[in-house]
Amino acid sequence: MENSKHDLPLGDQERLIELLSLFLLVGMWIYVALKWSTLPETIPHHFNLQGEPDAWGGKAMIFLLPAIALGTYLLLYFIGKMSPSTYNYPVKITEENKAYQYALAVMMLKITNLWTMILMAYITWAIVEEAGGHKGALNGALLWTIIGSLFVVLAGYIYLAKKAA
Repeated sequence: MENSKHDLPLGDQERLIELLSLFLLVGMWIYVALKWSTLPETIPHHFNLQGEPDAWGGKAMIFLLPAIALGTYLLLYFIGKMSPSTYNYPVKITEENKAYQYALAVMMLKITNLWTMILMAYITWAIVEEAGGHKGALNGALLWTIIGSLFVVLAGYIYLAKKAA
């Protein structure tokens, strides 16, 4: 497989997904900035499997999740800008399937980035709500549904990649 640059133009779906990811990321930072003055000095920063806070810390911890989200967003964004020929694939890349496989891999990265931003935004919102006294803001079932959806994206990608091989 060649390692030459293989640029794929982004379609409307990819652009929309990328914009939604960016919107959620920026929204997290704006939300935290707007809520900062209302937060108590101690806020939850970890939850158990049922969505109940089980660790508390200083209110500056509220910036941790948006910071991790920023790092994750940038990592997946820049991986998406790399030549798809440098990615690992679950199938052998041939001249006949490479355009589809490359496009599928880029789309998987964009969707993964979006679901990761959804997850981070939800947890950030729940931390602020819990800190404000709204008990049970983090719904464990919803949290695990979002996390499970990330695995569904990966499984769907592998299925589609192998089906088209």
